[in-house]
Amino acid sequence: MGKSSIHIQKASGGAITHNSRENYSKSVVFNDEKNELWNNSKTAFTIYRDELKIRSEAYSNSTGQKLQSRAVTHLSAVINLEQHHTLKDLEKIKEHLEKEFDTKVFQMAIHRDEGKLVKKDDESIKLVSGIDFF
Repeated sequence: MGKSSIHIQKASGGAITHNSRENYSKSVVFNDEKNELWNNSKTAFTIYRDELKIRSEAYSNSTGQKLQSRAVTHLSAVINLEQHHTLKDLEKIKEHLEKEFDTKVFQMAIHRDEGKLVKKDDESIKLVSGIDFF
């Protein structure tokens, strides 16, 4: 059994379309792996905008000012998983994050096509995960 971890940080502007593979990702190195996605980009953007509107209005009502332009409104959590894990396995984590941080998870993805080139020399290629490197 491998070690597990979660890393939460401010999300980039293209995180939603990255998760749904609608834009290029330099971390994609395997073409023989099947990704999993919960909520496509259209659904995720709708949930995000609806939640942001509710929270912005609540902030304005309680403070009398607009939400500041530098406010972090979108976080991304990266979780290390083993090969056998599925989106169903992430449900408990999703529920915990929503409860613990009073937030809304609007998209989840498992990217099995991502990896890292560990070693490349004239004779061999060593990868962190997957089978095919292109």
